[in-house]
Amino acid sequence: MRQAIGAGRARLVRQLLTESLLLSVASGCLAVGIAWELSGALLRFLPPDATRAMANLSFHPDGRLIAFVAAATLAACMLFGLAPAWRSTRQSLLAGIKETPGAGRSGKWTSRVLALGEVALCTLLLVTAGLFVSSLRNLRNFDTGFAADQVAVASIAAPRGYPTAQYVERFDELRRQALELPGVASAGFSHIGQLSGYSIADRILSPPDSLNPKEDHSIEYQRVSPKFFAAMGTPLLQGRDFTERDDASAPKVVIVNESFARRFFPGRDPLGQRIAASSWKGQSAEIAGVVKDTKWLNLRDAASPMFYQPFAQNPTPEMVFALRGRGSAVSLAASLAQLAHRVEPAFQVTDAVPFAEIEDRTLATERLVAQVSTAFGALALLVACVGLYGILAYGVARRTREIGLRLAVGATRAGMLWMVLRESLALVALGFAIGIPVALAASRLIRTMLYGLTPTDPAIIAAAFLVLIAASTAAAYIPARRAASVDPAIALRYE
Repeated sequence: MRQAIGAGRARLVRQLLTESLLLSVASGCLAVGIAWELSGALLRFLPPDATRAMANLSFHPDGRLIAFVAAATLAACMLFGLAPAWRSTRQSLLAGIKETPGAGRSGKWTSRVLALGEVALCTLLLVTAGLFVSSLRNLRNFDTGFAADQVAVASIAAPRGYPTAQYVERFDELRRQALELPGVASAGFSHIGQLSGYSIADRILSPPDSLNPKEDHSIEYQRVSPKFFAAMGTPLLQGRDFTERDDASAPKVVIVNESFARRFFPGRDPLGQRIAASSWKGQSAEIAGVVKDTKWLNLRDAASPMFYQPFAQNPTPEMVFALRGRGSAVSLAASLAQLAHRVEPAFQVTDAVPFAEIEDRTLATERLVAQVSTAFGALALLVACVGLYGILAYGVARRTREIGLRLAVGATRAGMLWMVLRESLALVALGFAIGIPVALAASRLIRTMLYGLTPTDPAIIAAAFLVLIAASTAAAYIPARRAASVDPAIALRYE
């Protein structure tokens, strides 16, 4: 009509581009505003140590980011606004005044292709998010060999030059007084805390009949106090725990874990056996007990052979104290820090926190990746649903007369509802079929980031499909209901 009264093609293209630009600019401004408010939320997914290490980085939008968003907005406007504008102004005057059969068929198929692309991309992101979330769940639920609930820890160190006998006595006194705190069930300490990412090792020299000369016999070890295993919830499987009698004047004893016993004493009872290490200067130690394997460095690495020494027989001026209680781990951590300063004001107390927080720190990367991938998956699902809704709503509007005619000749309203829903399900099924091979190929690139599952996990693929089906059905319900509620008498006169 505009062309018929003299409007030029360039003028019409400018008008349609202006409309697209207004929408794009409004969306870009809204996105920058949301990003400005939510960017600080990224810091909550990072452990305090990582946050301090990245103090020089800014997590707030700046001029460069705004310039990038502006460029992306303009590119989207030109890409998705120019093509429809050019196509709509290419038709003849007669086609513009009276729509011919088949007019809009190209736009219909273009919309469907875009919808298929949205569903395929959504499939990729949903499967990826499902893999990361399931991997994080596996890491949290895996048997670690200890119980993190209701445990508080604190790093405590004696100042430089503090006499060895004195800090050993002060550490033992702190443990004894900690047991008297209200609600405390067990207390102990180790040289290096669990899930700290650090360990120490020594070279095993005996028993010689279990040593393969081609293997590395460096074994991790820890120095722990009596009741440390009870404080961390690590079961003692055989033998006995360390006691106060296992001091520097007592015979050397060790406790080993299951992996150590399997490696060096296969098919034999390790209790009472003797081992020697390179740093013991020709001495040997008797195995007094066997404890369950535990995750020590992080939650991803498999438990490795390890032996434990009594802290009093190999003391160090720093340790990580652990309290298990029946109350809040936060209050336990605060009480532990206060008690340490009362027992010895010279002690340096740091990182007094619930042990669950230490556990969360080791999963900071996995948690961040799972949260971000889930957010992108949800966003892609929303975009796919909006696209499906738009296509189906437009299709129902164009087929109003057809739907009215179908109803007039005996079609049921339930049949019309199913007709629209079937179209939505067909688009989703085809898009899912396109997206699954892409998702499986892409998921192999993140194989090393997964834990306890494979990139082709059928449960995750099925869950992604069910989420897509449920969301698309919800998006298609309104157009389908509109089609089912068409009045045949009005529809037959509809233009």
